[in-house]
Amino acid sequence: MLRHFHLFTVDFNETPITDLSQYFAQEEDLPALQNEFDLKGLFYNATCNRVLYCFYIKTQLPEDFVMNFFQRINPQLNREKIRIQVKTKNGIKAVEHIFRVCSSLESLVVGEREILGQMKKSFENARQHGLIDDNLRLLCERAIVCGKEVFSNTKIAEKPVSVVSLAFRKFIEKVANKDAQVFLIGAGETNILMAKYLSKAGYQNVSVFNRTVEKASILAEKYSWEHAPLEDLPQQEVIPEALLLCTGSPEPIVTEVVLDSIRGENEPLIIDLSVPGGVETGAIKSEQQLVTIEDLKQLAKENLSFRRSEISLSEIIVEKALKNFLAIYKERAIEVALKDIPTEIKNVKENALENVFRDRFAAKDADTQRLVREMMDYMEKKCIAIPMKATKEALLN
Repeated sequence: MLRHFHLFTVDFNETPITDLSQYFAQEEDLPALQNEFDLKGLFYNATCNRVLYCFYIKTQLPEDFVMNFFQRINPQLNREKIRIQVKTKNGIKAVEHIFRVCSSLESLVVGEREILGQMKKSFENARQHGLIDDNLRLLCERAIVCGKEVFSNTKIAEKPVSVVSLAFRKFIEKVANKDAQVFLIGAGETNILMAKYLSKAGYQNVSVFNRTVEKASILAEKYSWEHAPLEDLPQQEVIPEALLLCTGSPEPIVTEVVLDSIRGENEPLIIDLSVPGGVETGAIKSEQQLVTIEDLKQLAKENLSFRRSEISLSEIIVEKALKNFLAIYKERAIEVALKDIPTEIKNVKENALENVFRDRFAAKDADTQRLVREMMDYMEKKCIAIPMKATKEALLN
């Protein structure tokens, strides 16, 4: 039933982006989380501006469920902060929210395509870890189809203004020289995408730094760039014109000491997409040379005017997809409810032949026995098909 779908989300609307990481879970901990709270299915998605948990559970949630859930994820979370920052949805509202997220209607930058890929990847990860039950499988699959339809049939993704593309636009505004030395700090998904932008635009003097050297090597070798472990950052002899930073470190990576060791005559441009922020407070001499995710919010607003005209059309597509999902989900629920009927009818038939009428049946000649079996097989099929069809029609109508 739809009422068994629940969703908890923390996003940029009510929560400072620097606080979001407090709600992140370790993927390897999700199976234990599912078992501890007796969830039939659990879907988890975390990005630089949102964290989302969607799950299916048949029992009614206790009053303190939300608090216990997030304090299990992070015991340091303040209960008052959880109360203010966590939005809860259930039933059709939870289902609708997943559809809207996949369609980028709940994104910091409406129309950014990355979210659909991120949701698909989260779905695959959850499925591989055995976290997805049949209910969440159907929800995720239909929501992803809906997202594809929105991007294919509207202009909501034109003039791309995702967080990464906004950051890159800011970068090329200030670093026009294609021979500039650039330090790419972090080798996760965000900087993998940033690397594509840099390479396509012709920036080749790029050095990749990462705590895990292997990841830095893989990313750098793809574009024939230099790479080094993160701890070697202060020892670099070249002076960078820009640092593009996105890591998951809980502590600042670019400290005043690090920056002093690589700073030239001019302050380098630093674009920090880390959550929490990766630049130590006070390390920057000129705040104009620092761009953070918070700064990009204003840029995002300025670029939404074109896309707003497409939101209403996108919402029509989402509404239609939601109705289709409800019909499919109801039909699937009926199939699950009736799935044992064929076996039960077959058992009745076999019991009649092998027990109830065994002696009288055995007394018949071979031709008669064959005819009786054919008649029973025919009746078995009809006894299965007729009530199942009638039940489906009654419930669906």
